[in-house]
Amino acid sequence: MTITAGTFSSVGARFLAQCASSPQGEAFRVPSEDGRWDSVAWFDVARRSRHLAAGLLALGVAIEDRVAIVSSTRLEWVLADLAIALAGAATTMVYPSTHAKDVGYILSDCSAEVVFVENAEQLAKVQTAEGLIGAARRFVLFDGHSDDEAVLSLTQLAELGRTLLSAYPDAIVYTLAELTPDNLATIMYATGTTGHPKGIELTHGNWLDLGATMASEDLILQEDPQFLRLPPSHVLGKLLLVAQYEVGFVTAIEAYGNPCIPGLDTSCAEEKLSSVSVETQSLEAAATPPASC
Repeated sequence: MTITAGTFSSVGARFLAQCASSPQGEAFRVPSEDGRWDSVAWFDVARRSRHLAAGLLALGVAIEDRVAIVSSTRLEWVLADLAIALAGAATTMVYPSTHAKDVGYILSDCSAEVVFVENAEQLAKVQTAEGLIGAARRFVLFDGHSDDEAVLSLTQLAELGRTLLSAYPDAIVYTLAELTPDNLATIMYATGTTGHPKGIELTHGNWLDLGATMASEDLILQEDPQFLRLPPSHVLGKLLLVAQYEVGFVTAIEAYGNPCIPGLDTSCAEEKLSSVSVETQSLEAAATPPASC
């Protein structure tokens, strides 16, 4: 039975409910170093994202504070986005191909408090001779290392979270209890014909309604694994993740732009992984958000 969006007040609450319903079930598959797929269970995704969320709370991130992600498609993007949702903040989605000038504008325009960056290449976009741009207090690096005191690794952020949860085990529970469907969940920037990119606001209710709609139309069933190539910074890529939290299917995540996909022609085909395209008209229609705030 499909649970309607009205049952939950936030994307984070919907995600945790899916984890609780099938903790040992497979949630994600990611490419491994030996050319196979590694499986990640729902309970592990919940554990890792909760630690990162608590880390954000430890940094002082509050409800509806903007936290940006500048990264290509990878599991860490998903974990960061979930952490932001569980901390009650709002994800600002930045395409990894965005030029440094526009990245700087977006981070300043949305007043990002914390920024997740994929690697040294993306970090360089937010660095100047005077230091890191924008008003962000901290930057969190997925890969690599930085000597800048304002830059943390994912491991360091998670450690901050574990320390906070040891003292306040219900910190995330209390945060989620304060959220309503009208709270801001996401800001995505779209380029127009002139001027700077424009921010479009989407609430938790927007995402929950879209996820419930996809579930009610049986666009992707629980037994149908999804092969996600879209950047999750695209509205449809993010929608497919929200639909996963609603339906409970498995998502195999490509490292975006990597032409070597483990078993794409064999094991993935045999397991009927669904390759979802941005040109899928029915999903594009479902992904069209209500009027922005």
